[in-house]
Amino acid sequence: MRFWRWVPAILLLLLVGLPAFPPLISYVLQEGLKAANFTGRWQAVGGYLLGGLELRGVELEGNGLRLEAQRLRIGYNLLSLQRRELPLRILAEEGEVFLRWEAIIPEQRQPGAPRPFSCG
Repeated sequence: MRFWRWVPAILLLLLVGLPAFPPLISYVLQEGLKAANFTGRWQAVGGYLLGGLELRGVELEGNGLRLEAQRLRIGYNLLSLQRRELPLRILAEEGEVFLRWEAIIPEQRQPGAPRPFSCG
């Protein structure tokens, strides 16, 4: 009977601790990258899903961007989604970022001369 008094506290601890579980963080990050048309690999992941992540030995590629870094920190606050914004702070340490501008900002072609009318 005394055990049932602790069930709400145990459930609360699980809900608070679950966003810090590294396999869950890795899964959510992999699915997010897939949704954004990125591919990525990392050696270790840490942080808290609701506030920010830290990745070690990172390689990300997609949409004209390639990043290689020993350590990548991504800071955000999901509560700001209530205001329809998501400020990001991204810090890459000991790494390189390669950009392909033609993939990031596609060239816009000038409209040509109008086609002549044809009566058929």
